[in-house]
Amino acid sequence: MAEGTARYARESGTWFLKLGGDLRHPLAPALNALLDRAFADPAFEQMAIDLSAAENIDSTCLGI
Repeated sequence: MAEGTARYARESGTWFLKLGGDLRHPLAPALNALLDRAFADPAFEQMAIDLSAAENIDSTCLGI
């Protein structure tokens, strides 16, 4: 399995998050920080999350 990746982009008030590979506990702190940053953005309106490239999501990443 490929190592987990998280990529993001934002346009206006929309944040786009693409997760891929093997999403496990070591990725969780970075993913949590990214989501905190998005929700703290005053222009935040909505988020689109693409899981089409995700191969596995452990319970820690799923909880986040």
